[in-house]
Formats: sequence, C-alpha cells, structure tokens
Amino acid sequence: MRYRTVIFDLFDTLADFVRDRLPTIYVDGKAIPSTTAVVYPLFVERYNHISLETFYQAFRDSFDEAARLREIEEREVSARERFTLFFHKLQIPVTSDIEPFLSSLLDAHMACIAEAVHAPPEHVELLEWLRPRYQLALISNFDHGPTARQILDRTGMTSFFDLILISDELGQRKPHAAIFETACQALRIRPHEAIFIGDSPGIDVAGAKAVGMAVIWLNRRGEALDESIPPPDHTVTRLQEIRTILG
Repeated sequence: MRYRTVIFDLFDTLADFVRDRLPTIYVDGKAIPSTTAVVYPLFVERYNHISLETFYQAFRDSFDEAARLREIEEREVSARERFTLFFHKLQIPVTSDIEPFLSSLLDAHMACIAEAVHAPPEHVELLEWLRPRYQLALISNFDHGPTARQILDRTGMTSFFDLILISDELGQRKPHAAIFETACQALRIRPHEAIFIGDSPGIDVAGAKAVGMAVIWLNRRGEALDESIPPPDHTVTRLQEIRTILG
C-alpha cells in the first residue's frame, strides 16, 4: 500500500539517548552516570544538610514513582511533576518561593539530558529523502516538551515534520490511542494511511497497531516479539532499511 504519511518515534529511533554521555557520580563506591552530578551541586547550595546518597535515592525513587503513575493512569507525568515528587520525598514543601529554585534544577537536569542525545547524520539524510515523498510527523513520549523540541532543533530535524507531538504537551503518552488519534486529526488522515516507525514493541508497535496504523519495528538487537504484541508489518535492524520498504 502507498501511505500518505510516515510517523516517527524520537528517542532510540531517530535519536539515541546515550547514557554513558552523562556525567558520573559515585554512590557507595559505585560509578553511576547521572544528571545528579550536575543537579546536586546546585541543590546543596541551599540544602547542605542533605547528602549525595540521600539526594540520589530520592531522585531515583521519584523516577520510579513517575513510571508507576504513567502505567496505572495512562498519562504523561511531566518532568515538573516528577521534580515535585522528588522534593516531597526529601520532605521539602514546594511553595511559591521554592518554585524558581526547582525550575533551575529542572533546567540543569534537562540540559544534561539533551547533551546525552545523539542523532546520527544518516537519520537526517533519511528524512531528507522521505520529505519530497511523504508527509512526515513525529510522536514522542517525553516528559519535557521544550527539551524534546530543542533536541530536534539542534539536530536539524524540526523542519522536516508537518506535525510534532510530545506527550508532555498532550498529557497522554503512547500506547494510549489518544496521541495517535490526535495526530491523525491534525494531519487530516485516516490511520490506515499512515505507517509508524518505532523501537518499542509494547509502546510503538502495540499502540499504532491498535488504532489501525501499519508499523515498522526498529529491532536493532534482534529481540523476539512477545506473543501479546500484534506483529508489525515490517521489521528492520537499521533505520536506513526503511528506504527499501517506502521507496
């Protein structure tokens, strides 16, 4: 079938989050790549009674709590909400005078995350090849819309897309049908007129198939597909292989 629209996932599809690019902290003698290395020195200027170990544990616990809420409530938990959870775990009330300080920590965290993201030049070349042939869109699960858009700007990918949907901005996240349906309405297409490309079976493949989209699964590690996941229409190990499917 000839599709009208190609829709991409962002992280670990078009761009890779490279954890080893994060700075290192040492907790209990263990080296850990973490934005804590940047955020904690700012935090301790105001709360010097809280140790690095306590800070990092609360930081991790807030991440786990956000993941739990996303799963049971089927919504995005924004980075600001997660940082508020983090402050609560440290028993720091988030009052109006604390808000600017929290925002400064969030900005430092997100700048660090953005620096750890790499988009291979060949992925930009692929978008250049697709752009005259298809309408292009992007749907990304990410808890901070401005940072996702900054990454797209920095890598030179923003201008290729007719639509960019970030879960933080919509409130829903893949695999929830709402984010795919919102994209179709904005692009004025029906789901079967689009093909979705992503790396996560449970999020990208299952979510897009559930609303009637075709799917290309980017399976870089040759993983087996769980029987509970509907099979994708195509599977590739490198993003560049989609040329042979969409050409």
